[in-house]
Amino acid sequence: MKYCQEHDILREYLEKHGTEVINMLYYEYNQELEREVIREEAIEDGIEMGRKQGIEIGHAEGHAEEKQAIARNLLAEGSTSEFVQKITGLSLDEIAEL
Repeated sequence: MKYCQEHDILREYLEKHGTEVINMLYYEYNQELEREVIREEAIEDGIEMGRKQGIEIGHAEGHAEEKQAIARNLLAEGSTSEFVQKITGLSLDEIAEL
């Protein structure tokens, strides 16, 4: 730090933040702590991704159930399988199973 100040390298910054710089230099790097923090962040990210995927799957399943209900109603009213397919987007096999 003295060398930098004497040679006008970051002089103003070191004058304002010299104590912080020294504290950072003396701080003991803890690799195990860093690994634990990274691990916890990865777990949190995984949980959030799982929640988002679960919501997406739930929505997709809800849409499939809605389509099936519409298809049942149309079939009950006498609509053809081909018409139901056009309206719901379900395959003919899926309609036949209803």
